[in-house]
Amino acid sequence: MTIFYFRCLLLLLSMVQTRAAQDNDEGSNESSNRTTLDIIWSCLATIFACTWLAVHPNVPSRHMREKGRLFLCLHRVKHMLLAIICPEVVIMWAFRQRLVASALSKHLKLSMTHGFFISMGGFIGKNEHPITATDFFYIDTGILRSAIGIEIRPGVDISPILSVTKDELMDRSKGDALSKSISLLQTTWFVVQYFSRVTLSLPTTPLETATLAFALLNFCNYILWWHKPLDVQYPLNVSTIDAMMGLTSETLSELPEPTSRRSEVLEPENSVTSAAESKSNPCVRVWRWYRQIFNKIALSGVSRPDITNATLPMLWAGQMTWSQNSYAACFGACFGALFGGVHCIEWTSSGFFESSLEHLLWKISSLLVAIVPVIFAFEVFSFSSLFRKHKYIRWIVSCLVIAPWIFIFIYICARVYLLVDMFLSLRSLPPGALEEIDWTRYIPHI
Repeated sequence: MTIFYFRCLLLLLSMVQTRAAQDNDEGSNESSNRTTLDIIWSCLATIFACTWLAVHPNVPSRHMREKGRLFLCLHRVKHMLLAIICPEVVIMWAFRQRLVASALSKHLKLSMTHGFFISMGGFIGKNEHPITATDFFYIDTGILRSAIGIEIRPGVDISPILSVTKDELMDRSKGDALSKSISLLQTTWFVVQYFSRVTLSLPTTPLETATLAFALLNFCNYILWWHKPLDVQYPLNVSTIDAMMGLTSETLSELPEPTSRRSEVLEPENSVTSAAESKSNPCVRVWRWYRQIFNKIALSGVSRPDITNATLPMLWAGQMTWSQNSYAACFGACFGALFGGVHCIEWTSSGFFESSLEHLLWKISSLLVAIVPVIFAFEVFSFSSLFRKHKYIRWIVSCLVIAPWIFIFIYICARVYLLVDMFLSLRSLPPGALEEIDWTRYIPHI
């Protein structure tokens, strides 16, 4: 279905591009000039490859499939919009799934494809409940006093999982190495022609610069998700899941963890806080609320999904330790800074903006997109440090609670402005912007 939509889009854009070429000025030299629509076409094709084809969604539940193909298509559109507006969130999601798949592969001696298939909800058991990493491991998701590892649950038999080969899992994928290579080839062509223009001192439009940012993140997404099957519609029902675990899915979720592995929130040094005191402590409640907000926005699906609900969260990857989630947050913040930093390339290109105010707004927005993810991640870890040291200053806590919403609002406004202005900047192009580099057309691309 994804390939069908992709072909339809290519056909439509090809018709538009052909018509634009026919309407181009007679005096223009086709071998050395391009049209504004050529720029739009190449950028949209690359963004589509980076946000629709490159995003590997989780396996939809039966409840979602029963709503029809249109609903599933709209669900994919949600992923694409998220990748356009908040690409660093998708990067964190891919990074977290990679960590979970690697842990499953390492500790259970599975292939990376098996690990990804588990992390994406590809295996289901009794009552169609998805099998997750916590069905195999004891995992601490809180902040601990000391570093801990991953402990395999006793009596786990993974032979039913191993009975499904890697080739059988990849056969369910809607994309293979060829389709991924085509998408990467389009992205590579765009990056090559962009830097070729920079080398030859030819102007690059803000739309092309924004597309370059998507292209750079696309490379990372593909590396992280290379072994993950694409657009799998139906999960595999492991009929012997109860025998595999020796217990039912419901019982698994209620297993007590070993005392040495239980998550323990960091308390102040030389201080023991009882459960009753923790409930009455406003800072403890604020910290828990703060983590919930952070998890929903940046680390969706950190906690185990409700066992009564067979639907995984949209960005589910699997439970991980707090330190692993911290690495994912830092990873996403770094790529968020890279994404916004690429937009800063246009700071010196005033010829694309109608007024100095428009140019100033582009500078401010690109700077905000670069620094807000870093500030957001730093704020979470700063609050964690504050929590450990027991320095509960009420006004600081209040600021830290309000700040995430302010940062999110500012970030979304900045992203929307950049998305709108990168098209508005095509209204009047400076000399040289329509000059084309001939040799790049020989690189296969869309």
